[in-house]
Amino acid sequence: GLPMVGRFLLASWIGLLALGIAILRTTITSQIRKLSPLHYWMLALVAWSALSVFWTIDWDSTVSRIGTYLQLLILVWMFCELATTDKRVLGLLQSYVFGALVCSLGTLRNFMLGRTAAQLAADQGLTMFETSRYSIAGINANDLGLMIALSIPMLVYLLASAKGPWVTALCWLQLVWGLTAGLFTGSCGSRVAGGGGFLVSSGWS
Repeated sequence: GLPMVGRFLLASWIGLLALGIAILRTTITSQIRKLSPLHYWMLALVAWSALSVFWTIDWDSTVSRIGTYLQLLILVWMFCELATTDKRVLGLLQSYVFGALVCSLGTLRNFMLGRTAAQLAADQGLTMFETSRYSIAGINANDLGLMIALSIPMLVYLLASAKGPWVTALCWLQLVWGLTAGLFTGSCGSRVAGGGGFLVSSGWS
């Protein structure tokens, strides 16, 4: 699984640190970039998801999904504020693909060890129906599948940009292992997202 600090993933603490830096930078410079229509659409999606708690039949899953959407919204805002140059954008894309590769390798390792997503959830005191789906500790299989699928258009863009042998090797590894791990998550939504990513990125190659 992924490294834990306290009861949270190390990545969560790193994310909180990055958010704190972004807020500090914005406060010191007193400069906030203008939001695009995409930001408002995402904000509307988060708001609608939040309202769904009034009619949901699965409170825990709904609250968890709202938290995921909110984190993604904050992440997009941070990208908008901090990634102001092409070099920074490429650095973020490379970092995401590398992180997705680590998750993909962790998923494949659990598959080879026979540790299903249900068994990982049981280790954390959670109850889940036993299936042949695989993930990594601390991440839902559906969320993991989506994370991997999102890396596909990014790595295709990096491959088309030809940013050096190490980046090329990283992208090819994630393309192979990511697609394989995505299948093991058993997430139908990630397959749709991955297929859409290929269609969108086909014009870049």
